Amino acid sequence: MIVATSRTVLPHLCFFEALGARDEHSVEYQAIRAGLLLLRELDEIFTNLPPRASIPAQALREAVATVARTSPMRAPMEGIVGQLERGGVRSAPQPLFVSLVALGKAANRVLGPRVAADVFDSVRSYAKDCDPGAAREAERWIRRLPHTESSTLRRH
Repeated sequence: MIVATSRTVLPHLCFFEALGARDEHSVEYQAIRAGLLLLRELDEIFTNLPPRASIPAQALREAVATVARTSPMRAPMEGIVGQLERGGVRSAPQPLFVSLVALGKAANRVLGPRVAADVFDSVRSYAKDCDPGAAREAERWIRRLPHTESSTLRRH
């Protein structure tokens, strides 16, 4: 989800808001932080946002390792990191999109519909040109979520 203001664009604002609402030592904080890092790396790969330094795979793996083993968000995150480590996510993104949809479902259970909508919206954005089926599935999930502010979702 990208929120535009008159001065700047802040991708994944709801992740930052969720971080600000939690203690940095909480289980949820670690999951939010790791999810945000993963989405920012995927933004770099799939969008035309201004380039920045890539996040090393080891740093992503370490961030995911801080997520509680019992969190339903951890397994999809580990899958995403594994796919990034293997490379080729732009040329063969379908397994990545499966992991991202699983992450969105888990985020809905753990963190609520706004964060889940952001994950699904990212899938929709990344997949729109290379995997229309994944983009449609993400759209279906966004529609299933309780009231999400569509004005804060990316326009496609």
